[in-house]
Amino acid sequence: MTKHDPSLTAAVLNAPQMQGSDDFVTPCRSLAMVSDSADRVVELVPHAMSVVRDLILQADDQLRYPTGGELRSMADFLNGGVRRLQLVRTLTDSERKIVDQAARRLFQLKPEYVAPGGNAYGQKQRAQCLRDYSWYLRLVTYGILSSSTELIQQIGLVGAREMYNSLGVPMPGMVEAMRTLKEAAIDLLNADDAAMASPYFDFLIQGMQTST
Repeated sequence: MTKHDPSLTAAVLNAPQMQGSDDFVTPCRSLAMVSDSADRVVELVPHAMSVVRDLILQADDQLRYPTGGELRSMADFLNGGVRRLQLVRTLTDSERKIVDQAARRLFQLKPEYVAPGGNAYGQKQRAQCLRDYSWYLRLVTYGILSSSTELIQQIGLVGAREMYNSLGVPMPGMVEAMRTLKEAAIDLLNADDAAMASPYFDFLIQGMQTST
C-alpha cells in the first residue's frame, strides 16, 4: 500500500507552477499529498462486496428474507467473480505497458508538460507521473473487483478533489491524463473485458470533470 512521503508533500507545496499552461499542474507532484489516502482502503475493503451487502441490509431493514430478484442479483454478482478476477489480473500483469503507453500519449498531446520548465520535466518528475498513473489504474481494479465505484469515489475522487481544491489546481490536464490511461488499458482488452472495465475509467474521468 502506498505510504505518505512528507518530503514529497513539501516538494508539492513549494513547487512552482509550469509557465505557459493554466490547465495542468502535474499530478506527478501533487498526488504525493493524497497517496496516503490509499490507506482508506483498509477501512473500505469490508464494504467491497457492495451488491451483496446492500441487498442483505435492505432485506434486514425490512425484516424479511431477500426476494427472488435480490437473490438473482447476488448470484449474478458472485458468478461474475471469476471474470472480474481474470480482468484484474490482465490489467495488473500489463500495468507497466499500460502506464508507459498512457504517459507517452499524454506527453505527445501535451509536450509542454515535459519541456524545460514543465512540471513533468526531468527524470524524477516523469517517474512520479508513472507512479501516479499506476495509482489510478489500481483504483480502477478495486472498482472492477467490487463491482462498485465506491472505492474509486472515496479514494480517487473525494481525496483528490480536496487536495486539488486546496492547491488551486485546475483539472483539465488530469482529465486528459485519465483518458489516455483508459485508452492504453482498453487497447489491450478484448471487447467483453473492455465493456466491463470502461465504466470504471469513465466514472473516474467524469468525476474529475465535475470537480472543475
